[in-house]
Amino acid sequence: MTATTLTSDPGTTLLRFASGNGLVTRRILRTPLRDALPTEIPVIDVSLAFSTELTDRKTVAQQIRNAATTSGFFYLTNHGIASSVTDSAHAACLDYFRQDEETKMRSWVGKSRYFNGYKPPGSQRINKSESVDVRESFSWTYDPRHDPDVVDVDAIPEEARKLLRIEDFHWDGTANQPHFKAAIIQYWQSCLKLARVLVRSFALSLDLPEDHFNAKFAYPDAALALNYYPPLSCSAALDSDTNKTVSIGSHTDFQLFTILWQDTVGGLQVLNRQGQWIKAAPIPGTFVVNIADYLQRITNDLYVSTVHRAQNLSGEERISMPFFFGFGLHESCGVIDTCVKEGEKPKYEEIGCEAWVQRRARAMHQVESDDENNCAQAMDRLKLSVPNEQVTEHSAEGLSPGSNNITMKPDIDSSRSSQTEPTKSVKVYRFSSIFQKCIKSAQRLWPRKPSLLRELLFLGAAATITSSVLITLLYVFIFVLQPQALNDATPQNFISNNPIMTNGQSVDGLSRWLEDFSRSVIPIMCHSHNDYWRPYPLYSALAAGCTGVEADIWLSDDGSDLLIGHDKHELSPTKTLRSMYLDPLLNILDTMNPPEQWSNFSRADRPQGVFRSQPNITVVLLLDVKSDPYKTWPVVMEQLGPLREKFFLTRFEVVNTEPGFRLRQDMWPGPVTIVGTGNIMEDRSINQWPTNELYQHYHDAFLDAPLEQLPDDNWRKYEDYGYFASQLWHEQDTYYASVSFEKSIGSVRTGFSDEQLAKLRRQISTAKWSGLKSRYWDLPSWPISHRDYVWEVLTREGVDMLNVDDLQSAARRGWTKGYVQSVIWIALTSTVIFLTGLAMTWYGFTAIKRHMEGLRSRSIVLA
Repeated sequence: MTATTLTSDPGTTLLRFASGNGLVTRRILRTPLRDALPTEIPVIDVSLAFSTELTDRKTVAQQIRNAATTSGFFYLTNHGIASSVTDSAHAACLDYFRQDEETKMRSWVGKSRYFNGYKPPGSQRINKSESVDVRESFSWTYDPRHDPDVVDVDAIPEEARKLLRIEDFHWDGTANQPHFKAAIIQYWQSCLKLARVLVRSFALSLDLPEDHFNAKFAYPDAALALNYYPPLSCSAALDSDTNKTVSIGSHTDFQLFTILWQDTVGGLQVLNRQGQWIKAAPIPGTFVVNIADYLQRITNDLYVSTVHRAQNLSGEERISMPFFFGFGLHESCGVIDTCVKEGEKPKYEEIGCEAWVQRRARAMHQVESDDENNCAQAMDRLKLSVPNEQVTEHSAEGLSPGSNNITMKPDIDSSRSSQTEPTKSVKVYRFSSIFQKCIKSAQRLWPRKPSLLRELLFLGAAATITSSVLITLLYVFIFVLQPQALNDATPQNFISNNPIMTNGQSVDGLSRWLEDFSRSVIPIMCHSHNDYWRPYPLYSALAAGCTGVEADIWLSDDGSDLLIGHDKHELSPTKTLRSMYLDPLLNILDTMNPPEQWSNFSRADRPQGVFRSQPNITVVLLLDVKSDPYKTWPVVMEQLGPLREKFFLTRFEVVNTEPGFRLRQDMWPGPVTIVGTGNIMEDRSINQWPTNELYQHYHDAFLDAPLEQLPDDNWRKYEDYGYFASQLWHEQDTYYASVSFEKSIGSVRTGFSDEQLAKLRRQISTAKWSGLKSRYWDLPSWPISHRDYVWEVLTREGVDMLNVDDLQSAARRGWTKGYVQSVIWIALTSTVIFLTGLAMTWYGFTAIKRHMEGLRSRSIVLA
């Protein structure tokens, strides 16, 4: 692949995963998978690591250092593990995983105290932002009984012994294949021997004595996982770059490093520093080694723990056998002195390995997704084939490093199930009996004469209609007439006494604004929704004091201009972005900043805004891109040129006062702030105009962040082991954070619930500490009192921009109070009126019935 192809912009997507410092979001390039270059994942001959000469061992250590500080991945060749060992383990894995599910479930992880054993398909999800892992696995942790370096298990110190996870049940479940245990333990022992050699090489690579770490891996955290990957579906293979379907999700490993043997099928993918997924293709006779999080931490981020995943797109079954190696869980380690440069400080505090593993396991489960129950559903299907005594509950304390298991309660036994069926039948019978009694009672009370039936129906209809009319009148009075009367009684503001329209005809907006409005209008934080539909776009909003206007923009057919309209059939060549917004704003600002004053200003000075009453207030022009953003946005940037040249736009700019020195300020507020939304949000890189390099030094257009997911994308928290924060949306490239009120908060017809208020406050507070302006659109507009109630709550809770259609009502701020009390009062009153109507109908019915019985007793025949 050429350099041009690598640096092209194929589009991006976002990937979330857990790391040693919390949840991380990475931007991923949508490039086709390619093989890793030798410079990206080098091949290291480690035969010299077994040499008796120190210079030879240092040669290997230097090669390891080069790989660990760049990609964090490298191949090992001449590692000392015979091919017969890996071939035997490979064959044992295939024999085991090709068995039927019932046989493999004899070693089911649910029976383990430490999550050793077999994990069936659909039971693992290492990254919840991606699919359920399409794999089966068999894993086990360090067992000193099989460690050749441990002579006497009983002599293991207590601090190490209490953290060992020794059990045999998982081996007992494989007794039908006696060669399995022997082959796998032999492979584990070979990896353990190689890992201890590599630790010494790592010590040399960090300018430490070879034996510096020896005491820390006397009883190491050395776990083995056997992974069986069936081939992914054809649809997943075609969609492999979208992070949707994975054999094992994107992750980083926990401890020091991982030694991986993979068969010739391949599927391992590594995320390089450019944000591209590259293939770590199998090389016969080699192992793949990758740095893990704890090693990155103790080297002060000198060594790199790289994100990786697996996708089996080959159409064949695949086996991989990763060996995870780390210090003993009872050990601890801080940042190594040789990894801290002079004048720097360690980035991290010392932390014990057990605490670190638990912390990483918690972080892995904090990645949220929309379908977290998939694993549980898959396991529910498996319960049918598992005996009840095998399905047990386990404490969270038994979670092993890197596990993502699901435990379940036993099924209800058949005897209990059989007892529940008669109960259901009894309930159905009782309900039917009660229903039949009600029908018989109604039949006895039902009149037998048509004339009486007509009278009763008339009486009931009259009572119902009367109740409905009273309720409707009450509703109109409370929610329509009362708010209108309050609005009429509110002192009128400047716009009401000086309308922008005269006898239905628009007046000269520019002159009226400059002469009559600019000095008298008090700006308020309201956003003129669909401003181009107003009698006089822009000026109507400014006259109401709105500091935000919205315009939907379309690229003209010839690609030369930007048209304004909600739908394409409304477009007209006379309604353009220039004529309706950019030119009027430029004319106003030219008048507010005459040339004789502005000519002496510098780049650091701030021009006056459109409001003379508050000249430092900015007006936000929200541009909703409706057409192709890749073609539309560059035209927008070009048409902003006149405003840009006079520094009338809010901008991000790095200002260098002299070589090597720059101003600390990089956000420069201006009279007009441009914010893009709509189709441009499909790819935020579109705003990086004209090039990404220039964008990093100067840009004057910002984007609209999704407020609904902002608390997930931008977060900060304090924990016992430190402060953690992640911020995907920054004020340097984002201005608004917006969301539909109806979709995010929901209906508040009966008032805000505690959950709705909590969600609202979380969204607004996140936007504030992120430096963004919160805005809710799709607000209720009727009844008036309900709309005013929502406005009042949003304003009280601190929303930054009120999205409105009724400009004058927003400007008056004489909003109706007590909406919730009114709702409760009308509900109670309506109930009383309705029950009164029912009571009248019932009493009329009984009165007529008694009258009929009296006539019948006197032998009077009714016609």
